[in-house]
This record gives sequence, structure tokens and C-alpha cells, in this order.
Amino acid sequence: MIGFLSDWRSNALISSRQNDTLSLDDIVGSNKTVVRALGMFDKRLAKRRLKSMDASKEHEIIQRFYRIRCDFEGLQIDRATSVERGDPA
Repeated sequence: MIGFLSDWRSNALISSRQNDTLSLDDIVGSNKTVVRALGMFDKRLAKRRLKSMDASKEHEIIQRFYRIRCDFEGLQIDRATSVERGDPA
């Protein structure tokens, strides 16, 4: 989580105008964790693309946002591709 927080602090807050100018491919392929995490809630990220994504190697916050978005869309996701709920032991 520390890496995420330092990434968050090192980058200026992302304005909605800035998000509007980024393509979905730029968001999903960004090297910034914050951008990719917030991209999980982008309305341009369609169900078909969500289904084809493998979030298992992503940062924990991206995996959690991915799971929230899939739950919202009513998509069944393979739990092996996302972090299990709860804190690690």
C-alpha cells in the first residue's frame, strides 16, 4: 500500500478534464497505478473488455476496483484473477 500512496502523492490529482482527453487504451496501459485504478470506473470500459481482463498481476487497489466494477456490471469473474476479500494473513 505504501507504493500506492507514494505514487498518489507524486502525481498531481487527476482532473476530470485530463481524464476526458486520455483514450481508454492510454488509461488501461498507463504506468501510473492511480490512473489504471480509476480507469476501472471509466464508462468507456465495456463489459466485453472487462471480461477479457486478467487483473491477477495488477496492484491490489486495481484488483479491488476491477472486482467492484465487475460486481456492478453483474459479471461473474474468476476469483483467481483478483484479490480475495479480506486482509492477508
